[in-house]
Amino acid sequence: MAFVLAMLVVAGMVGGALALRRAHAGTAPPSSEACARGDRAACEARCSGREPDYAACLALGKLLSEGDATKRNDVRAVALFRSACDAGNAEACGRLGRAEYNGTGMPRDVLAAAKSFERACALKDPLGCAGLGHLAVQGQGGVKKDLARALQLFQESCQAGEQRGCASLGVAYLNGTGIEKNVERAWQLFSAACDQKIDRGCVGKGVILFDGQGSVKRDEKAAVALFERACHGDAKDGCVYLAMAHLAGRGAPRDLAAAVAELELACKDAPPAGCAVLGELYSSGRAMPAEPATAARYYQRACDHDLPEGCVAVGRAMLTGALGLPHDAAKGASLIADACKAESPAGCTQLAMLELMGAGDVQKDPESARARAERACEGGFSPACTLLGTMHLQGIGKKPDPTSAAPFLERGCKGGDGGGCAFYGGLLIEGEGVKKDVDRGLGLLEQSCRALGSLQGCAMYARALVLGSKGKEGAKEGVPLAEDLCRSGELSSCMLAAGGYASGRGVERDTVQAARLVAFACKGGLEPACSLKKKLPAADVKQAEETLDQLTAAPAPSSSASARALPAAPPSAPLGLSPN
Repeated sequence: MAFVLAMLVVAGMVGGALALRRAHAGTAPPSSEACARGDRAACEARCSGREPDYAACLALGKLLSEGDATKRNDVRAVALFRSACDAGNAEACGRLGRAEYNGTGMPRDVLAAAKSFERACALKDPLGCAGLGHLAVQGQGGVKKDLARALQLFQESCQAGEQRGCASLGVAYLNGTGIEKNVERAWQLFSAACDQKIDRGCVGKGVILFDGQGSVKRDEKAAVALFERACHGDAKDGCVYLAMAHLAGRGAPRDLAAAVAELELACKDAPPAGCAVLGELYSSGRAMPAEPATAARYYQRACDHDLPEGCVAVGRAMLTGALGLPHDAAKGASLIADACKAESPAGCTQLAMLELMGAGDVQKDPESARARAERACEGGFSPACTLLGTMHLQGIGKKPDPTSAAPFLERGCKGGDGGGCAFYGGLLIEGEGVKKDVDRGLGLLEQSCRALGSLQGCAMYARALVLGSKGKEGAKEGVPLAEDLCRSGELSSCMLAAGGYASGRGVERDTVQAARLVAFACKGGLEPACSLKKKLPAADVKQAEETLDQLTAAPAPSSSASARALPAAPPSAPLGLSPN
């Protein structure tokens, strides 16, 4: 009986197994067409089978890395791209390179990204070639800097139908990077890429629209719509341009909170985009109360993600121990020199300034400084033109020559540098080196301060107003502006505002407030203020020093709050390259 039961059990097991096999045989695996249509379950089943369909793994990775953020899983997407790449799938290698470069779903690894892009491009993947071209432009990841090779890669990628390659080629045409500048061609490439839902193309199209370049008419609102589309899509550096529009109130309402949120998103999801701008906002105190430690953190993040301008900012701070960073002049100078070696115009201009003074490990060398500034100016970096102009004004290496300084300062101003507008405006007001034109000069000082956020421009504009360039009404604007500048650390403006309060020019006469401003400047180390403080009535000085903290605690005057907002426009060029 036991034997019979055992046989029945065996028979049942065999029958069940046969039935299970028949059931599986009757259930076909999901079709590749279903996966291609975006059926996640179908892709999952085909990728996880005993013999994985790596095309399905790639498709599943794309589904997990794109679209609705709540449904994304970047970590798993990277694993899928890696497995498909290892199996020889070219596009998966390109996608893996993007993730490695951007630090999406994994720690950022530019060297690994270079290898993935090289492999993808060798397998004729146009996305991989576009990414490799980006590295060749920047000279990153062990890839030699080679603009000719980069352009060839972009062209091949674009001709193969990869719109990211077309967008990168558009950037090259817009900036004149390794090729003659051609705004019309850039516009065509950006427009085509944007039409194909490549957000990077939309950013480029928006940049051209924002200021109106070539034959394209200016349309700030249309540009902002494109920046918004990119920011909410896959090109988070579009958030930077959107933020700059919100800061300037061009094509969008002036909205500091929105701008900061957009910059933070860009800095987090597309570093270094936005990081250096946040550093500037938090360090300057122009649009918000200064937070030096926060500024240092953002600048460092920008530097860590290979933005030379971020490294320049960190280096400058280390030269003096600013922003809470350690005072290390040698390290600061080294960061700036490295940025110049990476062909950063900002780095080379800052290095030229160090050569003028002899700072850190940089030897004083005015001729080298002049040569660096000339190269950067010829390359279109407007602050370098301003530096050249000030060298001519001060007679560094030669006699002071306002006439030869004026063209450089004018060029710096036309390029959007606030310092250039300030110094050129000063020449026009005084009639030095140029034909005297007080009205135009004042206009440039106002532009330098209000539109371009230049501290130098604001200080010069405040002085012109207080000294009567626009009469009594001008003084009413100038004294509060000087007081605002004083609060932010521009100590010579403290003396200017103090003079207004002492004489009742532009404000109600208040000798105690005048003494308070002088004491504040003295405390900050301005020697002329200390000398003047000794000559003021002792009772006023005593009362002023008892309430000196009120000067730093009080909010900035509303009349000048907008005078130093940042900045007038988003950076129209150079538009950054990225394999996003």
